[in-house]
Amino acid sequence: MYKQLVEFMNPRPMVVVTILFILGILFESRLKLNVLVILVLIVLLTITQIVCGRPVGKWILLAFILVSGSLRMAIQDMVANNDLSMISFHADSIYQVSATVQSVGKTKRGTPKFVLQPFEINGMKIGSGQVILYAKDLSIHPDVSDTLQAQLIINTPRGRRNPHDFDYRQFLYNQGVFYETFLDESSA
Repeated sequence: MYKQLVEFMNPRPMVVVTILFILGILFESRLKLNVLVILVLIVLLTITQIVCGRPVGKWILLAFILVSGSLRMAIQDMVANNDLSMISFHADSIYQVSATVQSVGKTKRGTPKFVLQPFEINGMKIGSGQVILYAKDLSIHPDVSDTLQAQLIINTPRGRRNPHDFDYRQFLYNQGVFYETFLDESSA
């Protein structure tokens, strides 16, 4: 069995690389090593390769690929799962939102516009990211740093419609705003 496996992999070196990279990802998903520890391992492997030279080279390379898979997984885990840029919502669905008002303004048509920092949506804690609330018929007028709790309709901002048009979605994304929200009529 072992001999057949070696014969299969010899002419296919990318199979070995892929398997080791996947093993590195699995290794990291189980152990949850700190990124700094993985970076130290990479430096140690590189130094060992430089010092030892050719005889150990193949094994160092294989270990390096394994550690690279671990590094990839560790870096992905550094991105917060509760960041608004990583969460998707169903279009035109109603969500219970608790948020802090970051800024108050008006659209070109005079509709009140609020930039909100949500800290909870439908019971899920939110770590970062902002939304814009467009509210025509708001009975209260919140100020900056006020906390709002409301049922909001969450939508992704409209992107570019024509090839050379202004991309409103990208503009908002660059400012850390990932969704547009509207007050649900039943909660007004």
